[in-house]
Amino acid sequence: MQVDTTEGLGTSFALLDFEDDERNTAMLVSTHTSYYGITCLWPQFKYSPGFMEWRIPRHYHNGKLWPFVQGYWAMAAAQYKQADLFAHELKGLTALSQKGSTFAEFYQLNGTFPEERRSQLWSATGYISMIYNGIFGIRLDLDGIWFSPMKPTDLFDDSTIHLNNIQYRNMILNIHLHGRGTSISSFELNQVKRSEPFIKSDERGVFDVDIHLID
Repeated sequence: MQVDTTEGLGTSFALLDFEDDERNTAMLVSTHTSYYGITCLWPQFKYSPGFMEWRIPRHYHNGKLWPFVQGYWAMAAAQYKQADLFAHELKGLTALSQKGSTFAEFYQLNGTFPEERRSQLWSATGYISMIYNGIFGIRLDLDGIWFSPMKPTDLFDDSTIHLNNIQYRNMILNIHLHGRGTSISSFELNQVKRSEPFIKSDERGVFDVDIHLID
């Protein structure tokens, strides 16, 4: 069952910031998403024509797709291991980025966008967060990096994907994600198994991070 009205960014922040499994699960399954992903506001509402539309937020947000909002929603889906929701959002934003080879500020439901809004850094950042925080599960902490990756079965053809030359403090990380699924079966740092998927912030050097996943 879907709720009647949703606000994508606020819903995503609520999911990311509060721990209530029953409530969060209900929010994830009841929030409306469109063909290309979650909308900023839903449903689209009508208002009087000629009301200086460009000066009011609803002109830009009324049933529109905002990639940075999609990024936060995808992060929330990844945090709760909702692989299908995450995959839908990543595939949707990937398709949008291919329309004009750019990340526009916002999109209509059909994937079109105003030419004057064709390039927006925070939209590209939303997509990058899906890769770093969603697929490869990078979680920055005060003491280091935790990993909680997920690789939905229908996103990649290759059994192993890579995220290389990631600089973190005094380290260079080459992350190799093996298999598919949402649970870690083994975690290795330079071919040495570790009991936890964690790298302390005071380590130094170049590291191969091998993470093996299972469903």
